[in-house]
Amino acid sequence: MLNLNNVLPSNSRARRKLVLLARHLNVAVTHKLRKNFFQPTQESTAQFREALVKSYLPSWHKDIELDNRYFDSEEGLREIDNHLFSRLELDRYNFVPWIDSLTPLMGASVLEIGCGTGSVTVALAEQGASVIAVDAHREALEISRLRAHMHGVKNVSFIEGNAKDLKNLVRGTQFDLIVFLAVLEHMNFEERKSALRAAWEILPIGKKICISDTPNRLWFYDGHTSELPFFNWLPDELAFEYSKHSPRYPFNEKFREMNSQSMLSFMREGRGFSFHDIDLALGDDCEYKVISDMKAFLALRNPAVALKRFLASDRKRERLLNSYAPSRHRAFFRQYLDLVIEKVR
Repeated sequence: MLNLNNVLPSNSRARRKLVLLARHLNVAVTHKLRKNFFQPTQESTAQFREALVKSYLPSWHKDIELDNRYFDSEEGLREIDNHLFSRLELDRYNFVPWIDSLTPLMGASVLEIGCGTGSVTVALAEQGASVIAVDAHREALEISRLRAHMHGVKNVSFIEGNAKDLKNLVRGTQFDLIVFLAVLEHMNFEERKSALRAAWEILPIGKKICISDTPNRLWFYDGHTSELPFFNWLPDELAFEYSKHSPRYPFNEKFREMNSQSMLSFMREGRGFSFHDIDLALGDDCEYKVISDMKAFLALRNPAVALKRFLASDRKRERLLNSYAPSRHRAFFRQYLDLVIEKVR
């Protein structure tokens, strides 16, 4: 196998230039997709930001009181920017091209579980998909509706409810694709099991479930919730008490007294997910196949991603983890799960 460390120039400045050139060669986002991007007005963006600060973020961080000091801090500004711009851009440039290559979005029927603040909802809908978005968080749904309005997408409907009751929430509706993006890690075990099983039961044979942007419980470092090594390997009670050692505010201040409510809030922060959840949720009577993973797709379409993957030390860790379960698809051993499974039976 070609080792790019032996091919690329050793000079770090030359390497950076090569990476920048590769980014300009990005062919993952075609003109067909790009022409549907809609830029909201400054006024509507300011309104969206105000709703984030006054409604959504305080409701999400309800275990601790947020004030202007947080929203003016580096962490607070990063969180606001993430909801305002970053997630939508990642969904447009990474997630949507990948999904559109597997299930053309124009005219597709999509169910999104856990829409959050609606970034992927808008990214899918602006490409012509008809999207039903479900979330149990009322303030998140309000923000999602506002985002859909400011981006001018009308082919979206929102449902408030817990995904464990999925069959009742979308009774009688069939979908080409069901999306779990950045949500399974925020459910407790019973919710994950029920939601995945319900999604499987309403999905026709040959259609697809996407699990994406989901931190892998098997990975050695938790870059999602705690920013600590081995955190997702710990039992929940031990992780709860150890959370005070996290460098991430306000997560490191939230959890002191353990009870049923505080433990549920802790789980909502994100505890990781793995193929074991899928096995238990679907059971032995179900059969699926992994048909794609996003990193492999982007590496084929985008030279910058391919270059980064060749240089990354994570590839060795992925291979090591995969060696303990070689029958499993490589996508199950990356830091984040970004894969699509197709229902066989």
